[in-house]
Amino acid sequence: MDMTSIRIARWHMRRWMARMTWSWLAAGGLLAFGAGFYLSMLGPVLDDLDAMDHRLLVLREEARSAEHAGTKLTQLATPGQLVAFYKYFPSERSIPDWIEKISAAAARNKLNLRQGEYQVIRDKNSKLLLYQVMLPVKGTYPNLRGFIDEVLTEVPIASLDNVKFERQKIGDEALVSTVMLTLHLGSES
Repeated sequence: MDMTSIRIARWHMRRWMARMTWSWLAAGGLLAFGAGFYLSMLGPVLDDLDAMDHRLLVLREEARSAEHAGTKLTQLATPGQLVAFYKYFPSERSIPDWIEKISAAAARNKLNLRQGEYQVIRDKNSKLLLYQVMLPVKGTYPNLRGFIDEVLTEVPIASLDNVKFERQKIGDEALVSTVMLTLHLGSES
């Protein structure tokens, strides 16, 4: 480039700058800010979203191919592993013993157990039996926590499904709560 063309370019640049108003400068600034924001914040997030979409498609395809191949979870484990797994769970005849342990834990934690609701669930596709226990409990919060902790420690086949708290008055120390547990047992049938 020679000096004349540089002078002409500078003249055109000064002329454009003289014509620009504050609104055009603000629009240009916002445009530059938006482009910078997109490149620094939204671009990586959209890239992550695309990667997750791709991963989801891959997982769906794997699930379809496993479905077509007839693969089931029980076929993935060896028979010895399944036998060892199911042997871990005690017989359904032991339900009274487990309920007794739960009642003893409530008594040790000074909780008032009212009548409970019990339900047996048999799954045709599983060798496990689920024994759901819903216990209305009255006592203090620390005692309730101690009870739940003790039950989950002393009854290894128990899982905590839900706990609901209710306090009659704000100043009351005692809680009325419902504790829902499930005992996982080996089915004899």
